[in-house]
Amino acid sequence: MSERQNLSATRGSSAGIRFFRVFMRLFGLKHACNFVWFVVLFYALFDRRANRAALPYVQLRFPEARGFTRWLHCYRLMASQGEALLIAGWIGAHGWKFPHRAENRDGMAALLADRSRGFVMVTSHFGCWQAALAGLAGFGRTVNLLAQPDAKAELDKRMAVPDCADQFKLIPADGFMGGLLECIEAVRRGEVVCVMGDRVAGGASRPAKFFSGAMEFPLSPWLVAARSGCPVVPLFIAFEPDCSELLFRFGDVIRVSGDPDRRVRPEELAAPMAEYARGLENMARRYPYQVFRFEPD
Repeated sequence: MSERQNLSATRGSSAGIRFFRVFMRLFGLKHACNFVWFVVLFYALFDRRANRAALPYVQLRFPEARGFTRWLHCYRLMASQGEALLIAGWIGAHGWKFPHRAENRDGMAALLADRSRGFVMVTSHFGCWQAALAGLAGFGRTVNLLAQPDAKAELDKRMAVPDCADQFKLIPADGFMGGLLECIEAVRRGEVVCVMGDRVAGGASRPAKFFSGAMEFPLSPWLVAARSGCPVVPLFIAFEPDCSELLFRFGDVIRVSGDPDRRVRPEELAAPMAEYARGLENMARRYPYQVFRFEPD
């Protein structure tokens, strides 16, 4: 197993995923989200690696927690991830009919409406993050997703948009130069590039303040923006605790200074990265069990 392999790549069998699909068809999403808490309890009790992976975030978000209370935070975090996957699967099976609302949408809408220029959308493994693509599907823009190919076909990152998957292109993050050149070319064609901004998957990274400590964040989205001279918009997709509604929270447009003719120094990207980290922290305060930044062993 790779040292940086994420926990989600090694959890959840094909049979288990099929079981929950049938369960949702028979009993509905609400009951499936309730039942997943019983399933996740097994992992919370007996899977030490899963608990270790959840601890770095839990310790930052709940620094006062110890013993059973800390374990309970880890359990709630893992169960919420199960709920997020079920919501994404439900959207994929039923189309974009899930109740949702948006906050601070104007900046993103203006960028999407201007087809002459591309931009970078920074998403996170937060809430029902798979629905980020569904939120862009209605604008008719080509979206390039820079990501690691899914180890499990059942957990395709486009699972929430099966009807318009052709609108979304996958740029493999394990390709030449981490896919950055393809991302820059896509932005220059006036397309949207969607990059995860919270997990480090082997590329260059830099620490940023997060709650009372710091976390490592990847440089890739900020390098693309600096080299192509485009704006960046963070997007966070939260779901209500009763799994009844999604919240699309668009961050303010972030401007990244850079020169395409010279090498960008990591310290030049510290300010925009810190702005994104503050946005993630604010959402973590509102929805503390929806930051799925599990650290690999």
